[in-house]
Parts: sequence; structure tokens; C-alpha cells
Amino acid sequence: MNEFFEKEFNLNNFDVRLIIEEIFVNIANYSECSYIIASFELDENMLTIKFEDDGNEFNPLIVESPELPDNIEDAKIGGLGIHLVKNLADEMYYEYKDNKNHMTIIKNVKI
Repeated sequence: MNEFFEKEFNLNNFDVRLIIEEIFVNIANYSECSYIIASFELDENMLTIKFEDDGNEFNPLIVESPELPDNIEDAKIGGLGIHLVKNLADEMYYEYKDNKNHMTIIKNVKI
């Protein structure tokens, strides 16, 4: 998905790639969905990323921030994806409608 995105929008942005990967992997691994639809819209420097899935209702916006380790040696793999996305995104919206999760992420990008 990241390769498609970079080619389609000619945008190589680490934050955007991380946001897309984290949200997609979380949906695929935990929602028990049968499909995921991702759409992208770039309007000048504002990128809007939308995800829709038919998995279990899950609002990542109400997930509390994890306790962060004091140093890198104490860090564990996993459990930080939603926290990272919340910190990288400029705006995030979530809605559960018609038995579907709808996540919208807005990121200001420099082209």
C-alpha cells in the first residue's frame, strides 16, 4: 500500500508511511474484518487518509496512551502503534456507522 501511495502521490513521507502501516496492520490483525478500504486525497499540503472496515467496533481515539519505558533497553515490541499515529496525525476522526468502522486521518505534508 505504501508503494502505491508513494507512486500515486509522488510523496515519500516517513510519518505518512508509518500512519498507513500502523492503522492497516491494526485493522487486519485485530478487527476480524472481511475487508479494508483505504482512500487518499491530497489537497495542496493536506493529506486525508480514510479507512473503512466491517470488523469489530473499535475506536482508537479513546485508547489511553501506554506507559512509555524510561529507556530504549526497557522498550518492548508492540503496543505503541495507536499512540504513534495519534502523535503524528494533525487530526483524527472516528465513527462507527452501519456496522462499519470509519477512520479519517488528516496530515499536513510538504511536497
